[in-house]
Amino acid sequence: MCRPSEMGDVIAEREVKLRRKGHRASVIQVRFGRPTKEPDSDALGPWSCPILITGLGKPRMESVTGIDSLQALTLALEYVVRMLPFEAKRAGATLDWLGETERPVFGGTYPLELYSRAINVLFNEIESALKDLKESGNCEKAKDRVAKRLERAWEKTGFRRSATPRRTTG
Repeated sequence: MCRPSEMGDVIAEREVKLRRKGHRASVIQVRFGRPTKEPDSDALGPWSCPILITGLGKPRMESVTGIDSLQALTLALEYVVRMLPFEAKRAGATLDWLGETERPVFGGTYPLELYSRAINVLFNEIESALKDLKESGNCEKAKDRVAKRLERAWEKTGFRRSATPRRTTG
């Protein structure tokens, strides 16, 4: 991590509230600059992504380096994801972005993670259930095992089932 002398073009920014008991909320602003190739570097890099953080003590400008521009930007985001909560905790505070307190930089992505996990669970269990059906023929015992397996899969997803299943036409 190096300290750049200038920010360059700002490509993304986020304002997060810093909340301390007994104090008014203050605002932390994080700005990400456009990744640039390091001077005197070879064709592959390295690249640096500048970060400017204000509202958390004196302004901090840092730079995160990667092999290419995408890695530099990704690592800069990851740096802020890890650093901000640490610094807030050290200041005896919490972070808040639109009600998101756990992941204020990547807030709003948690539901997508849940859906992704649920879909993986369902597909794995459906695959196993189909295998059970194929291996055991067409007997009632196999149907019961498959039904129980699918019930467990549904419970693992965390989604509620409607009282009556939807029917598709066609």
